[in-house]
Amino acid sequence: MESVESIFYQANFIRDLNIRLDKVSEGTCETSLVVQERLRQQHGFIHGGVIATMADHTAGGAARSVSGDKDVLTVEFKINYLRPAVGDRLRCVASVLRGGKTVIVAEALVYAGNGEKEVLVAKLTETLFLADDPKARAGVDNLLTRTHAKGKTLGITSEADVERLSDEYRRDKKR
Repeated sequence: MESVESIFYQANFIRDLNIRLDKVSEGTCETSLVVQERLRQQHGFIHGGVIATMADHTAGGAARSVSGDKDVLTVEFKINYLRPAVGDRLRCVASVLRGGKTVIVAEALVYAGNGEKEVLVAKLTETLFLADDPKARAGVDNLLTRTHAKGKTLGITSEADVERLSDEYRRDKKR
């Protein structure tokens, strides 16, 4: 279970969303999220991307709890949004349906609510691949090095530079 706890918050986006790891046991994982206004879509419902991210990462936590020394990478998932997500918090419960030597299948149920009342808003089914070294397998180290070098070539040293270049790109596309 330490393997899940040690890697859970290494995902920057999970920290940005403030998804909390609440419980882990063999084959299961539970998370929660206090909903901030910025996580809502135009109609005031909790954004589907937030729900999908939470379900994916929680299912990944459940899978990692049974993968031994190997890490897990999502290969594909299917999510059903069952009703609009309304409330001030989300809770996700994930479990492993089948754990194999190279592939794990997991599911996650996402509940939205206020206080004690919560309703099921989404169900995700996911396939994950077991990998000894995910970065090496994907060639990520080389990609990150090339991307970093390209950033230096473009003169990117801060988030402000990224925003400036994004604005310039959008203006050029409009012309």
